[in-house]
Amino acid sequence: MEQEETMTKYAYRLETKRVKDPDFPYAGKNLDCPEAVAEFCRSLEDSDVEKMIILHLSAKNDLIGIQIFPGTVNKAVVYPREVVKQSLLTATAGIVLVHNHPSGPFDPSPEDRALTQAIFSCAKLFDIRVLDHIILGENGFFSAKGAGWLQEGKNFLLILLINAFDVFLGLLSPLLRP
Repeated sequence: MEQEETMTKYAYRLETKRVKDPDFPYAGKNLDCPEAVAEFCRSLEDSDVEKMIILHLSAKNDLIGIQIFPGTVNKAVVYPREVVKQSLLTATAGIVLVHNHPSGPFDPSPEDRALTQAIFSCAKLFDIRVLDHIILGENGFFSAKGAGWLQEGKNFLLILLINAFDVFLGLLSPLLRP
């Protein structure tokens, strides 16, 4: 009995709130199509290193937060767990992944595809929609949604196997040249 009294004595209330920056300059910016996202993130084209930006959106595709993962000349290190954590803190309904290829071409690599699927799978556990993965290059952009990567019925293990095979072939090809 004494323990119960002590416990209730210090528990005033439990509260949940969305983490929100009151000075967020892009509040309400609607990003409802790949072209709008590419235009919004166009400044990445001038970057000399790869960067991944996660755009956190409301249920109406209004921008409520931005998360940036800096990288190196050819790689940005992104942890799906951190993406989901930020999404939960900001009460995000959907996210758009955006990154640049400083080398110029916007063709996705096997690693890009694997990261998209990893974040897609993690976010799905928390009912967070991955709306697209945009890759910006010198003369345009690639949309994972447009390429059909983000369909619900896709087999995640099969995609990982295909990506691993692509990487293996990429490593093997220099050895096969005369």
